[in-house]
Amino acid sequence: MRRVERLVFWAFLFFLVLTAMGCRGTRFVDVQEQRLELALESGMVEAFCYTPTARKAGAAVLIGMLADSMRMLWEATARQMAGMGYAVVLLPETGVQLSAVAVVEEHYRAGMAALNGQCPVDSGHAALVSIGSAAPAAIAVAAADDRVRALVLISPSVSLCDSVAGVQLGRMAGRPVVVLESMGDRAERQNDLDRFWEAIAEPKKRVFLETFAVGGSVIRGDLEPVVRRVILLLCDRYVLPVTSKR
Repeated sequence: MRRVERLVFWAFLFFLVLTAMGCRGTRFVDVQEQRLELALESGMVEAFCYTPTARKAGAAVLIGMLADSMRMLWEATARQMAGMGYAVVLLPETGVQLSAVAVVEEHYRAGMAALNGQCPVDSGHAALVSIGSAAPAAIAVAAADDRVRALVLISPSVSLCDSVAGVQLGRMAGRPVVVLESMGDRAERQNDLDRFWEAIAEPKKRVFLETFAVGGSVIRGDLEPVVRRVILLLCDRYVLPVTSKR
């Protein structure tokens, strides 16, 4: 009889685990996508916002600039983060010359402006995520806007960051900066990355990714959960208001 009772117990426990997994899955599915029209000096550009449907987002994550070939991968990441309570704005790089820092800055600022209207969040707080050559623009916008509570630089183009690494990074003092570097980044420019790292004020964190991919393609394969978790842990601690904690 005891053997039967144990079997029933384990069967019930297995059912509870499956139920919990099912509930967790629906949490990520319950996300809505919205096309944003961002107003720039050169005209209107399109971006995408992902938000939880059951509640208003507590904070935002702006990710730019996305190559067309990487957009589907980052859409999946955006949906996962939106399911955790964030408004996630994806800024495509279509038609943008990434070396024109002022133009990329304008895209980030327009994305921040959308948080007051088309893609509202409770707190107005945001984290900026830059990919590759978008780093200088993200740094400049974050340094000038107190609503940006954290900055994530993925595979940053150090040569483009040289002009802003001093004064603007100094203004980030007290707000965390996380740098994600791949083996490919370090193989090409380790000394430059080390000098760039020294220019960043505390609090800061350096994450090394075991891939030779660079830029937005670092989230290919099994590294997507790693990149997403780094962003979420940072946002949960520094960006999301206490009243919005899950």
